[in-house]
Amino acid sequence: MSNKGAESNQQAAQRRAESYYLLYAALGRERSLSKLRETLADLGLSVSLNTLKSYSANHDWQGRAEFLDQRNTSLEHANLPAEMNERHARLGIALQTVAGKRLETIDASELSVGDAPRLAKAGVDIERLATGQANERYELVASMLSPMIYDLVDLFKTVNVIDDPQARVTAWARQADAIVLAYIAEDVRRLID
Repeated sequence: MSNKGAESNQQAAQRRAESYYLLYAALGRERSLSKLRETLADLGLSVSLNTLKSYSANHDWQGRAEFLDQRNTSLEHANLPAEMNERHARLGIALQTVAGKRLETIDASELSVGDAPRLAKAGVDIERLATGQANERYELVASMLSPMIYDLVDLFKTVNVIDDPQARVTAWARQADAIVLAYIAEDVRRLID
């Protein structure tokens, strides 16, 4: 009986520790166990600083919080290019709109032969670049080949564990051919569509 009671108490303590950790993590980069204690007191919970220190040490709160902070920093940095790309995409669309409106209202004698197409191309290029789409032929080729190369690398990892050299070569050849044929067929379908 007492074993089940001790086990139940331990589980309850783990749940409390995890709940307190979530509050600790939510305090942000300036978190501390003292601030957590104050926050818990504001919520009507009286928890000693020694208890929080024990939970922190036993459940690696500091390490977990550092990992969380690093992840959040990475996400913040990752969002910067996304925000810039969105802004650039909007600019590209705006330039395309300006070019279209200008073409509708301009007297042909005011427009050089290359002005409107250059403005429209600039808008399309900016939008494609900002949305991660290829602009140049070599980028198109790279974007089409990249997934196939990843699949071939994955296949290499898979067949490389086969001990029998002949079986490994046969598996590689058969499956690599299937991958290449699948991508060629997909590219041909894209060209037809």
